[in-house]
Amino acid sequence: MMHALLTMGASLPRPSWVSPDLSTFDTTSWCINNRKDYADMSAATLETIVDNATRKILGAEKVGLWPVVAGLAKNITGIPSRDACDGKLRRRPFNPAARMCGNDWPCTGTTMVGIMRLMNVAALLKSVVEDGVRGAFAELGVWRGGTCIFARKLLDLLSEGGRRVEVFDAFENLPGYGTNSDFLKNSQASVKENFRLAGVPLDRVHFHKGLFKDSVPAFSREYTGSIAVLRVDGNFYDSYQDAMYYLYERVPVGGYVIFDDIMSHPAVRRFWN
Repeated sequence: MMHALLTMGASLPRPSWVSPDLSTFDTTSWCINNRKDYADMSAATLETIVDNATRKILGAEKVGLWPVVAGLAKNITGIPSRDACDGKLRRRPFNPAARMCGNDWPCTGTTMVGIMRLMNVAALLKSVVEDGVRGAFAELGVWRGGTCIFARKLLDLLSEGGRRVEVFDAFENLPGYGTNSDFLKNSQASVKENFRLAGVPLDRVHFHKGLFKDSVPAFSREYTGSIAVLRVDGNFYDSYQDAMYYLYERVPVGGYVIFDDIMSHPAVRRFWN
């Protein structure tokens, strides 16, 4: 069985912030390879990048969806609030380039993945829809639920309301996060409330509470369908081990598996290797 695993790409030229054009470079790779070169980005430029990325991904045939999807991406990443926080909820200056690459934490947004990783989700969902790859969107490690909210709304906009969204998280304090644990912890009730505030019904959203070593095997035993896009944001070696052992074979040919933490967490890189 062949799957696509998207995490890294070739180093490509730096884009022009004056007139951002996403047609000639891979922005995800750019975020990985040029982190020190973007301090001069403005918030307006970041919003332009979101608009351009949305247009490129959705294509001319979905022109009516451009402002809806771009607006959703901006809102759940916290761009309109122009805020950033550390793990103790102390405010930090807003850095548009860091928000683009998911290298900071929003105070008010519902996802910390940043614009480029969120656009990666959009591109892969559109790909599996266009290619007729069956299955759900599943995310393991959801924080405030923003990426799953984005996936659910995008699937609905693409007339794919029948696809499920699977939400996995401990929804409690976890060892290993130190002084950041309170900031990173969210209850299942608070995440459901974020869905409600975003206008997303929960009838096709399924929550799986608990450590992955418990929730993922239980899901695998009960769920008979496939997973078109599997996104793992678990930080720890064991988290990825549980995800791959129980869920990898649920991803059909043409589907995608995303390792979120591979560039930032040595334990995840060790699992990858």
